[in-house]
Amino acid sequence: MPAVTYIAGYCAHATLKRLSCMECKERLTIVNRDLVVEAEDMSLIHSMSRGGLKFPQPYVVNAVLYTLVILDKLTAKANCQMFHTSQNQKEILATIAYHILEDQQDSEPCSNGHTQELLLKHVLRVAVNTLLNNYAKLRNDRLQRERQQTTSGARKLKTLQAK
Repeated sequence: MPAVTYIAGYCAHATLKRLSCMECKERLTIVNRDLVVEAEDMSLIHSMSRGGLKFPQPYVVNAVLYTLVILDKLTAKANCQMFHTSQNQKEILATIAYHILEDQQDSEPCSNGHTQELLLKHVLRVAVNTLLNNYAKLRNDRLQRERQQTTSGARKLKTLQAK
């Protein structure tokens, strides 16, 4: 859970960087850091922070967590082939996550006109990019490791047979 919270903090940071709104900052991050020191979820952020990392609001963490669970379901053995062959994986993941999370929104727009839907879309965009990037790297590493094991095994067998 601390890693999900860390990613949620990054999502909040990227969204705030794009929108530059102080009211939205209060919606996406916990401003009073004294309240979050005791929280177990925030332990990774607290240990790594030198003051610049964001402490995300619970609904941002929830959005990232839902996105991660949806990605796990889409990449499970039953759905993996269909998900990998789809044209726009980012759009699929973001749309499913948005439709699940859209019912949890209840606040009014800020003075700059940023709605909760807009904030959620920005957070999900960053979360989807981050999680799919991580998934692709892990999958490529696993495939490369498997390829190296079969190649080195075949070479060893060939060398032993030649002797």
